[in-house]
Amino acid sequence: MCICLVLPYWSVAGESRERPEQVIRDAVNPITDRTSVPILNTTSFRAGPFNRTSNATLFQPVLPLSLGRSYAVFHPIIPVLYRPTFTEPSGGELGLGDSTLQIYFVPEPPEPLTWGFGTSLLLPTASDEDLGSEKWGIGPVFAAIWATDQWTVGGRLYQHWSFAGDDTRKDISFLTIQPLLTYSLRKGWYLASGPLITADFSAGGSEQWTVPVGGGVGKVFAVGRQHLNVSVQPYWNAVGPESAGEWSLIVQLQSLFPRIQFQ
Repeated sequence: MCICLVLPYWSVAGESRERPEQVIRDAVNPITDRTSVPILNTTSFRAGPFNRTSNATLFQPVLPLSLGRSYAVFHPIIPVLYRPTFTEPSGGELGLGDSTLQIYFVPEPPEPLTWGFGTSLLLPTASDEDLGSEKWGIGPVFAAIWATDQWTVGGRLYQHWSFAGDDTRKDISFLTIQPLLTYSLRKGWYLASGPLITADFSAGGSEQWTVPVGGGVGKVFAVGRQHLNVSVQPYWNAVGPESAGEWSLIVQLQSLFPRIQFQ
C-alpha cells in the first residue's frame, strides 16, 4: 500500500480555473498529458509468522513529451525499500530496490477514451541482494482510460521477463494488473479504487497471486495555480503469499503541473 508524498510547486499569484473533475481525471490517469511528480510510500501490515511490517517509498513521476498530435509518457519508478526478515521477530534490510522505466506511446485520443502501449524495463538497481532480483527484465505495457465528468474507468498492465543478470538467481516472470475506478463527488471529493494485482509466475502454488480488495476517498484542491491531490485507500489482501501481509494502506499526496503543448 502507499503513502504518496509529492514536493509541490507553489504559485505566487493567480487561482486555478480548472474544474475539479478534470483535475481528478488527470490525477488518476497513468498516461495523462500533464506532468505529475509523486513520491509514494507503500506500507503492508501483518506479514509472515511474526506479523512484520514492510515499507516501500516510491519516486514515480509521470513525464509526457509531445510528438506532434500524439505524445509519449515516460514513467520511471525508483523504490526505497524496508524488507523485514519475515522468519524472525526483528531485523531486516533498508535500501534501494530494483527500478522500473515504463515508456508509453499515446495516439491522438478520441475522447472520452485514452489509450497507450509501450515497453517496461526492469533495472537491477537494488543496493542489497535481499532487496532486488539482480536481473534485467523487459516486457510490454498497456493502459486505457475512459472518462466522463463523474466516472473514470480503465486500468493498466505490464509484464516483466528477465533476459540477463546474475545466473545464480531465478528467472523472472512477473505480471502487474491495476484496474482503476474513480467516481467524482462535489467540491473536489471523489471515491477511488486502484488495487495492484500481481502474479509471480516463477513462484509456486499459493505464492503466485496477490489480489487486494478495497478503495477509499480523495480530494483535489488548488494552492494558487498549483493542483494537489490527496487520497486514503485501505486494502485487504483476499489472496496473497504470507510475505505480502494481510492488509495495506494507501495515503496519497500528489501535485500536478501544466499539460504539454501539442504542435
